[in-house]
This record gives sequence, C-alpha cells and structure tokens, in this order.
Amino acid sequence: MPSVYSKLLHYSCYEIGHTWEPSCRSSSLYIFASAFIASCQIYAVVYAVTAALQYKSLNNKKKILRLFINYLRSVLFLTTNAFGHNAAFCAFRHLLGHISYPTVSFLPGILASLAAILIERPSRRSLLAIYVTNVASECAYNIAVESGMVRPVRHGSLIMFCAALAVLGASYRSNQYQPPPLLASILRFFVGNREKGNNRVAQAPVDEPACDRHRSWSAVLSGRSPCCPHPDSCVRYSATAGAVGAVKGVLASMVLRLLVSVPALIRRPDFLPRLLPRILVSSSHLRLGAFIGWFCGSFRLVSCVCRSLRGSDSASHGAAAGAIAALGMVVYPAPSFALYSAWKTVEMLCSMGVSAGVVPAIPGATELLYCIMTAYLLHVSAVHQHYMKPSYWALLMKLTDNRIGEFNRHLLHPYGQDSGRNFQHFWPDYKRQVPHALLAKYPLGIASIPRP
Repeated sequence: MPSVYSKLLHYSCYEIGHTWEPSCRSSSLYIFASAFIASCQIYAVVYAVTAALQYKSLNNKKKILRLFINYLRSVLFLTTNAFGHNAAFCAFRHLLGHISYPTVSFLPGILASLAAILIERPSRRSLLAIYVTNVASECAYNIAVESGMVRPVRHGSLIMFCAALAVLGASYRSNQYQPPPLLASILRFFVGNREKGNNRVAQAPVDEPACDRHRSWSAVLSGRSPCCPHPDSCVRYSATAGAVGAVKGVLASMVLRLLVSVPALIRRPDFLPRLLPRILVSSSHLRLGAFIGWFCGSFRLVSCVCRSLRGSDSASHGAAAGAIAALGMVVYPAPSFALYSAWKTVEMLCSMGVSAGVVPAIPGATELLYCIMTAYLLHVSAVHQHYMKPSYWALLMKLTDNRIGEFNRHLLHPYGQDSGRNFQHFWPDYKRQVPHALLAKYPLGIASIPRP
C-alpha cells in the first residue's frame, strides 16, 4: 500500500483540479469571488444573532464598528481558506512538476488553513479548531469502520455523551474547575445558576447537622432538603426546569428549522404556504423538547436526591446528574453533538492539565490543530468524498460555487481509494483548448486520459 501512495501523477492542474477553467489565476480568482460572497452570507447570520444577543452592550458607535470589523475578519478568514486551497494546489503542481498523494489536497490545505487561521481573531480560534476536529474525527471513524479497522459500538454516541456530561457536570458543580465558557453558559441556561459551584455556596450555606437529619426520600418528595440551594420544594424545582426546558427545546427546533428554510423562501416566496406547516408541525420539535426537558429536570432532581440522601453537597453529584441527564439523547439522537461535547471535554481536561503543570503547554497548539484537521477534511473531500459529513460537504460546495464537485477524482484511481464513487456520471467537459506548449510539457495530455 505505501508504494501505491508514492505514485506520481503527471497531469496538469486543469486536468485534475480546476477542470472548468484552464488558467490557474482565473480559477483562483473565481473561487475567491464565490467564497467571499458565500462567507458574507454565512457570517451575516452569525453576527446578526451575536448582535441580537448583545444588543444592550452595543450602546455606542465604537462597539458597533468593532463588531463590523470582526465580521469582516471572519469573512476574510473563510474566503482565504477556500481560495488559498485552490491557489496552493496549483503552486505545488507548478513547483514539483507533478501531483502526489500529499499534494492532491492535504499540503495545499495546510498552507491555506494556516494563512486563514492567522487572520481570524484569537478568541475564535479554539472554537473553530474544536469544530473541524469534531467533523474530521467523524470522517476518520467512518473510514476506519468501512476499512474494517474498528467495529461500531452499539449506542456508542450515547455512552460517549454520558461520559462527557458526567465530567462537565462535575466541573460545573465544582468550586475549583469550571467548564469552557460556551458550555458553562449552555449549562447555566438549561439547569440554572443555582447549581453552579460558587453560586451554590454563596446563595445557600449548607447546615451540615441539618443535612444529616434529612437523609431520606421524603425530603425530596415533600419539601426542600436543607442541603439544597433553592427556596422551594425539590419536586417543584425540578419539574419547573423540565417544563421550561421542554418549551425552550420546541421553540429552538422551530426557529432553527425556520432559519434553514429562509434561503428557499427568499428564492420562492410562493412556497411559504406549503413550507410553513412543515416548519411548525414536526415530530422533531417534540423530540428535541423531550430531550431538553428531561435534561433540565433530571439534572436538578438527581442533584437534589444526592444532596438529600448523602446529607452533604458535593461536586461529584454533578457527575451523576450529568450522566443521567445525558440519557435523554435516546429520544433525540444527535451523534455530532455528542462528539462535540466529548471534544470540548477533552479541551477542558487539557486546559486543566496545563494549569496544573501536568500537561506541557504547546505554543500555537490551537492553530496547529485547526490546520491539520482542516487539511485532513479537504483531503477527504478530494480522495474520500463518500465518507464526508453531508453538512460539511454542502459548506464546501457553497464556498466554491459547486466547483469542488468538478474536481476530476477519476484520475486518482492509481491510489486505490475509489475516489470517484459518487461521481460515476461526471466527467469534465474540456471544451476550452489547452495551449500546445502545455500539451507538449505534459505528455499524457487531455486526450489520453482514461474514461471511467
């Protein structure tokens, strides 16, 4: 197999990469323009939501201008990543005189991702690195399963989610270690600020002797245990969170479905009468509401039970509460979210290890992780497109105006990866003539390319 990967392909950039345009310069400018337009649309939604959430703090022109500059930086970041990949592919081809397995997409992806991530704000780099790591690990797992290297684990995503939430729940309830700000805000939004470590101690000092006298289920069912930080009964405290969480889940599902449908409604406003019932009435809304309702209510209830039965309050109760609350994913399976939670947990543990001096701090680790994982995803899009997550493939298609789908993957058959599996009916239409000097330089030529 290594000998297969060492093969060199003496095709031109036009024959494999930008099959719609013979000129490297013109094709790169085309990708730049399409990526810029798509990035403006993508980040317009993101920053509009950000502005809506932070409207109270946007009280002067300076803050509004800073938000707009951040928007432009994000647009330029994504544009550079897409445009730079095409440009770097051509640069490697001209410098080396051939195309090899690493230069098909991985090495161009490294250079493009490095240039892009250095443009983006440092505060967003960790979020982007975890996102691409999440998608890349899912692709790697699919490839490993298909090749027989690993066997699927039944309910693996649920087990992973329970483990991640156990760690995050314990850290949220801890006075010393806290989860990343994003996950902490999500947990605070759903389970409440009273369950947070520092706030729990400040709002409800624990009377240990009183706790010892109420180690029974009756303390949970009939009223409030002295160990609990809430003023009302434990049942009401938990039931209220479950009901409110279910409503939040249903509304969130409706809003997300509506946002996804906005582009189609803009193109065809006459579809609104038909699409609106589908958007508002769906079983997925109820399933997401049930999942979030269970998560919110069970997290609080398990915490109350642990406090009452043990007669004390401890961060370890958050581990039990988080693991049991995560079981709600049975109703609403979300493997991607489970994987994302797992990677955020790993990030949190690494940060704790660095703070404790157990794990060495690596300069530029976040940027390096983003570059490697994004390059891997771009490589998968060229060589193993059939294993790519559909949503990420749709993003790449949007950024390149569908041109990434015109990459001639049939010419990669010497590497034995079945790269053209999803492109059996596609073959580039080389209508534009290539200069005779180019044909002389590359003896294979377009006319001699074997058809699939």
